[in-house]
Amino acid sequence: MAISFAIDKKLIILVMIVSIIALSITAFLSFNYAEQILKERTGEQLFGESSIRGDTIRLLLESRIEQNQIISTDPMIQILVNELNQTPDDEVKKKIEEKRRDFLTQIQAFQTLIGFSIGFEDVQIIGKNGDVLFSLGRIEKNNFINDPLFEKGIKSSFVEFEPFQNNKKLIVISPIFEKDSKLGDEAIGVVISRMRTAAIDNILLNRSGLGESGEIYIVNRDFLMLSESRFIENTIFQQKVDTLGVQKCFN
Repeated sequence: MAISFAIDKKLIILVMIVSIIALSITAFLSFNYAEQILKERTGEQLFGESSIRGDTIRLLLESRIEQNQIISTDPMIQILVNELNQTPDDEVKKKIEEKRRDFLTQIQAFQTLIGFSIGFEDVQIIGKNGDVLFSLGRIEKNNFINDPLFEKGIKSSFVEFEPFQNNKKLIVISPIFEKDSKLGDEAIGVVISRMRTAAIDNILLNRSGLGESGEIYIVNRDFLMLSESRFIENTIFQQKVDTLGVQKCFN
């Protein structure tokens, strides 16, 4: 009887050990699986947030181009630019002064229509030879003939960001074509507008769906951040983000 009891006791202990080991393995595998699923779902959620906000910003930038083209396709602006392009050099300054009121009238109408709501701050009208014809703000540069903004903007519309007092401004550039121009005609000038970026910043800094450690930011082709970070101060045009993910986006 004593021997039988001892064997039963050993069998019970062995079964318990096997059960504990099996439960431990199951718990370990279940934990790893749950952790993997959680990581995948978190990654999918962050990717989804990034895609949604990226599309929103893309549409916003496209709308800014369309709004800037209201100026570039304004008949009065087209007439003014075409007329000043044909004015002799020794008479241009006087002609600009005479026509400035017409320019301001059109820009005021644009601001009333839509400019104030989109953070519109300044606009410059550039002639086909690169000379600044009109500007709302102070003219710091008289000629843009070799400026990349002008060289690219005379061909097509686009947007850029520029640094401004530890922050940034949105620059929207659109070509001006002669009134009643045809497809393929050369541009006669360029509109360069500067706008605040509050609408873009609000999209990026919204923490909804990002958890405790997620963030969404914009990076330019030089891998410099164009938006604020939740974790680092003074990142705009200062912090470089040369990660594999960023490289894949540009490639």
